[in-house]
Amino acid sequence: MSEDDPRYGYGSYAWPLWNEHDRSGESIRKVLRRAGFHDFGEHNGTANTTGFVVEGGNDGKPFSVWCCDETQREAGHPELYAVALTAAGWIIRLDPGLDQVMEVCRAPAGPPASAMPLDLDLTTWLLLAAVLFGGVVLSVLAFTADLPEFARLFVLAVATVGVLAAVVGLWALRVTR
Repeated sequence: MSEDDPRYGYGSYAWPLWNEHDRSGESIRKVLRRAGFHDFGEHNGTANTTGFVVEGGNDGKPFSVWCCDETQREAGHPELYAVALTAAGWIIRLDPGLDQVMEVCRAPAGPPASAMPLDLDLTTWLLLAAVLFGGVVLSVLAFTADLPEFARLFVLAVATVGVLAAVVGLWALRVTR
């Protein structure tokens, strides 16, 4: 690679990617193209008067992404752009000044969402702790108390269901947040 070559190579349509900004903009475009959308503008001698535009992103500001065709906007393309970009790790929000424009930026580095602690309110934590504690107490009771075999099995079954309910509740909260 010589000094005249772009640091990050070339993007689609042979656009030079001179810096991280160019590369990030091209990454957004690649996500949208892979999702089945096309760029607005003239490329390889063909003019597209519909499609998406990716601009901005200078000085650490978010990129602006919008759909150039009213029919495609009404068909839900911007929402589909947001789904594709979010799935690829980009953060999306509507531009407060322009309702048809999305601001797009990279998610901050850190642990994956599945490793993040749950953001639950105190009541939910207390309820889950009570269910887990009750399950443990019932299990201990089943093994230490002088109970008939059927009663011991019943207490163990109730304890197991309680603990499983707490675990499934935590999983469901994580999935829906």
